[in-house]
Amino acid sequence: MTTNNRHHVLCAWMTTRAFATISHLLVIKIWVFSLAFLQTGYTYAQVGGGLEGSVVALAIDPQTSTTLYAGTGGGVYKSTDSGRQWMAMNTGLTDRNVEAIAIDPHTSTILYAGTYGGVFKSTDGGGSWTAINTGLPANTHPYTLVIDPLATTTLYMGSGDGVFKSSDGGKHWAAINAGLADVKTTALVIHPTTPTSLYAGTLDHGVFQSITGGKNWAATNIGLTDLQIRALAIVPQSPQTLYVGTGGGIFTSTDAGKHWTACNTGFPTTVDVSALVIDPTNPQILYVGTDQGVFKSTNAGKQWSASNNGLADLTIEALVIDPKTPLTLYAGTSSGIMKSTNGGESWDSVK
Repeated sequence: MTTNNRHHVLCAWMTTRAFATISHLLVIKIWVFSLAFLQTGYTYAQVGGGLEGSVVALAIDPQTSTTLYAGTGGGVYKSTDSGRQWMAMNTGLTDRNVEAIAIDPHTSTILYAGTYGGVFKSTDGGGSWTAINTGLPANTHPYTLVIDPLATTTLYMGSGDGVFKSSDGGKHWAAINAGLADVKTTALVIHPTTPTSLYAGTLDHGVFQSITGGKNWAATNIGLTDLQIRALAIVPQSPQTLYVGTGGGIFTSTDAGKHWTACNTGFPTTVDVSALVIDPTNPQILYVGTDQGVFKSTNAGKQWSASNNGLADLTIEALVIDPKTPLTLYAGTSSGIMKSTNGGESWDSVK
């Protein structure tokens, strides 16, 4: 073989090897891309370009339901397009571990955020925040915030240091723990038409009721076999009916908390409830967020069924229902926000 021929053969061999190597790398890259696609993509599509962190609190503007707020480990995020895009709204928020968000039902540009560093208030739709901690213990840890639906300058906060009340829009707070056996208050609900009546869920001692705007509390636990309260909900159309979510499932009361009955048919034997919401137009329809996804009842809690199509194995930290389109729900998870537009039958991306 001549030198020239050997040169052509060598070039051909090198070209073939290079092509094989490139093809092999392409196969590897395609396989890796496909694996990532399966692991992160379209079996449970996530809402929210620009959103970062685990979502533990959600709130919907009661007047403009395309506007939502999310509380995360990275602060407050806002969406004005039903969750498609999110903007960080943290100016003045010196502690960004947000555990609770409440929106003034009459003036929805007024917001309150409960963080590891206390309570913050915004009067411009989250554009800026101011600490409002006068009267609160240093480094108090809020779990929940509720607003009096009739007198919206009256607020209640449940925290690791008990229940606190403000009657001046958060300027000043006072502890209101007389009768509470356990100061760790994880959930609060307020009667929609008689706001001096409210209920507090505690970490280890069940449910307490006050009929004096929080001045005094009394335990209301008959029938409750699990006293670790994680969520509370009151039926707006029938306020004597309540539901509680616990580390052992769901309980309901039809006599304003005097007696409770377990309603766990269809639930797994072990389930940890973290969120509970009621359809605002049909009180027979309930949704529960758990460490095993979302469960739904269409008969006031008598039976439950999983509503997890698209959720995979996500733990649900927060749930909200669009008040104007109640088939639309949002779920806050450790992996972002999920959305359903068909009453929880499936969860998908809005993009």
